[in-house]
Amino acid sequence: MAGAKMELRLEGGPLLAKKLMEIDSRLRRKHLIAAVRAGARILRDEARARAPVRTGTLRKSIVARLTRRKDTSVEIAVTFSKKGWYGRHVEMGHAIVRGGKVVGFASPRPFLRPAFDEKKGEAEQAVVQMLYQRLMEDAK
Repeated sequence: MAGAKMELRLEGGPLLAKKLMEIDSRLRRKHLIAAVRAGARILRDEARARAPVRTGTLRKSIVARLTRRKDTSVEIAVTFSKKGWYGRHVEMGHAIVRGGKVVGFASPRPFLRPAFDEKKGEAEQAVVQMLYQRLMEDAK
């Protein structure tokens, strides 16, 4: 997605943030991963729906992959599997090279960025709802 990021901080919800910091670090990480994965799933599904289809490989190759996890933060990237390596070329456009010479240019066909722009709010809500749900289950 060429540098597009969605960052969500729990600054606006002091009670939720406090509750999150009170639990064991392994459990906190588990809850954070589940919550962020719920938001990433929404973005992944929208990107798949918008992806141009010739064979279907590109659409199937769009995945949500855990890229970083720490005690208080989790990062999941919506990206391409190895089979969809060419996805960024479709998204951004690329030069057409024959015999070492540029003979044309393939126009960009954006689908990841529009999916992100369209579903960002819904993904943020899903993260907060899942985190709240997981913390409330622990409280019982």
